Amino acid sequence: MKTTRPHLSWSAALVAAVVCLGSLNLAAAPIPAKGGVVVIGSSASSGDEFATAHEFVSVETFGMTSTFTFADGSSKQLQPPVLRKMVPYPSYGQLTLVSEEDWQGLEKIAADARETARRYPKAVALMQPLIGQIVAALDKHRQGNVVVAGRWMPLQEFQRQHANARADYVQVLEIAGKTYKNVRMSAVKDQEIKLMHDGGFSTVPLDDLKKLPDAPRRELARTNPRMAPLLGFKAEDLGASAGSIAAAAVSDASRPTTFSFSISGKNVIINRIGGQETYALDKVPQELLEANVDLARAVKAAGAR
Repeated sequence: MKTTRPHLSWSAALVAAVVCLGSLNLAAAPIPAKGGVVVIGSSASSGDEFATAHEFVSVETFGMTSTFTFADGSSKQLQPPVLRKMVPYPSYGQLTLVSEEDWQGLEKIAADARETARRYPKAVALMQPLIGQIVAALDKHRQGNVVVAGRWMPLQEFQRQHANARADYVQVLEIAGKTYKNVRMSAVKDQEIKLMHDGGFSTVPLDDLKKLPDAPRRELARTNPRMAPLLGFKAEDLGASAGSIAAAAVSDASRPTTFSFSISGKNVIINRIGGQETYALDKVPQELLEANVDLARAVKAAGAR
């Protein structure tokens, strides 16, 4: 494995790394499509200044033990305190960042990368291009753009593609003291609803929507007949437009599709943009299976063994 050595001050490295993005792939500072950086201490008691940073291509974690696989095919099992830090690379080729929650996941990686570079001097060289790319992406997002399946597009274009102009919208809707314009329901997760509106996407508790008066609650239900029962209505009784029916059938692009997975025994390991989760084969959330056909097939095959 290659050990990195600092060659720029942290502030200079960050400035040098911030470049404009034409796409999520930077030719000048390419970031691998998977894996990340692991920081390893030379011993359990060694200082942070001696810890080395290495790029890995995959990781499986069970309890306190993580097994890292590197580009040369070698692997290494690590536990804290020798395992000091792990910073995942975003899966740029599949990245979908639409809602603010999606972008917060990217911001978390940037924050982890900054902290890693501050604490571990030998990690700076690997952290600087990652931070620079994320900073540039966040800046482009603030200019009104989103990422869908690794491709930039204006937020308005995304909204047009996923809900045509004939779809039902609530022109003005007040929820828990906040006003939204041109609102439609986009997705549901647990007990929260994602709303698409002129300002982008917002997540609100389902309970807040159930408290709406009957008229605006019915009007909101019309915007997504598939989700109407959540608000106490039958889809067939709403008279929703053909546009709303078509929009409801579109797969929600803001849900977390940017994850990789591995299966070990009877466990499924999900590596997301901001962390890792482990599920038993029969406990993998349905939304993950629906978001990734390969995962669904692998879980089915593993369960049949």
